[in-house]
Amino acid sequence: MRWDKVNKDAYYKAREYEFIAKRYEKVGEIEKAIEYWENYAKLKIKKGSYFLAAYGYCHTSRLLASIGEYGKSADLMQKARNYSEKTDIPTSLFFSYELAFKFEMDGALKDALECYEDIGFLQEKLGNYFLAADAFEHAAELRYALGKPTKEYELPQKAWSKNSQYWDDKGEKDDAKWSKERKRFYETLYRE
Repeated sequence: MRWDKVNKDAYYKAREYEFIAKRYEKVGEIEKAIEYWENYAKLKIKKGSYFLAAYGYCHTSRLLASIGEYGKSADLMQKARNYSEKTDIPTSLFFSYELAFKFEMDGALKDALECYEDIGFLQEKLGNYFLAADAFEHAAELRYALGKPTKEYELPQKAWSKNSQYWDDKGEKDDAKWSKERKRFYETLYRE
């Protein structure tokens, strides 16, 4: 994966932060994992993606508690709660993301991949195309880790196209263009 080729894009920069945070946690570098989860959450706030910001703060809080920083952990869990209240996304989506995360951290990458695809298909069915694309992007990352073809994996591309059309139909040309650009970034990220 070529994070260096897409990290000027805020969406992919946040995905890179998440990727690095998970890797640091996996090798026991908790303070570094905390730093990257918090960077992820802050970037998601800046972009108005409050569900994912809450998800990032929840992980930051969890890690702080694991090293005995309960006061800081509580502060960040409060932030997570506050940002989750700014969205109407159901908590079941949070638990689905968390389940996929647990599978991934346990090394059950195939199960994590299937979980992210399930999230993507459900969010697509509900008309939440950004969240569908995000879930399929996570699935693509796991396909890459499993040595499966990734650049040709079309689910993220199709979801980005649907997200673009959704915004175009609402007259939000900038958001429609932004979603179209994700297709190009996706191809760059997984360039062979």
